[in-house]
Amino acid sequence: MAALDWLAENFTKRYGVVAAVRLERLEPGESGESDGPVFNDFASTTLFRIVQEALTNVARHASASRVRIDMACAEETFLLEIEDDGIGAALEGALGKNSFGLLGIRERVRQLHGSVSFFSAPGSGFRISIRTPIDALE
Repeated sequence: MAALDWLAENFTKRYGVVAAVRLERLEPGESGESDGPVFNDFASTTLFRIVQEALTNVARHASASRVRIDMACAEETFLLEIEDDGIGAALEGALGKNSFGLLGIRERVRQLHGSVSFFSAPGSGFRISIRTPIDALE
């Protein structure tokens, strides 16, 4: 969380796009608090790189004023969503062979045994939705 908060803060300062990170823990930890799961080093780095690439895409293509990074733990699944309020894109073009950022995100999600979906349309922002088993991250 600290690394993602840092990334969002620096992104906001650098690009003037307000980035907000939120973790919603739906199941209490052993301490009874909502402190979030503890990920292994590979998973932590991979999730950081996914968010970093998504923010790079926002800066390059979205013309957005806001981006939100939402994470949640539900039962045995970790959910990550990155959504901007930018100009959006036709998915056919955004997911083409030359969209190396999105291809990189897909590959990283695959390494975490997860799935990724992209949602957009011209004028309606862009959303990346990732689901992965928590046990692949711990």
